[in-house]
Amino acid sequence: MPFGKCPVCDLHYHIRPDDPLNWHRNHGLEIGEPLISECYFCWKELSEYDAVKVISLPEDCPQAVEIGDTGTVLISHNSDPENLAFEVECVNENGSTKWLATLYRFNLHYVFPPKVS
Repeated sequence: MPFGKCPVCDLHYHIRPDDPLNWHRNHGLEIGEPLISECYFCWKELSEYDAVKVISLPEDCPQAVEIGDTGTVLISHNSDPENLAFEVECVNENGSTKWLATLYRFNLHYVFPPKVS
């Protein structure tokens, strides 16, 4: 089955092609070679209240923010399409704010919301 590799987060993912027998040839790839394209989690447009995971840190990031932390998008600053910025809040288990920081799209990975029973 063909697969892709995300250049942002290095995630490998399966691609569901229309024509699996000719997919690699049609994209100029050798059999087993990944297509380099953003995964859904890095490509999806983020909105307020989306859950995100920190995958990299900007230089001016507060020390409390760590790679792997999950948070919620509070505000989107969409003034520059190349550097989409978001206010993200991460909370402790008791609900208090662990950190609040401005992070860029390439620092964040979309996280599917948990299922509510």
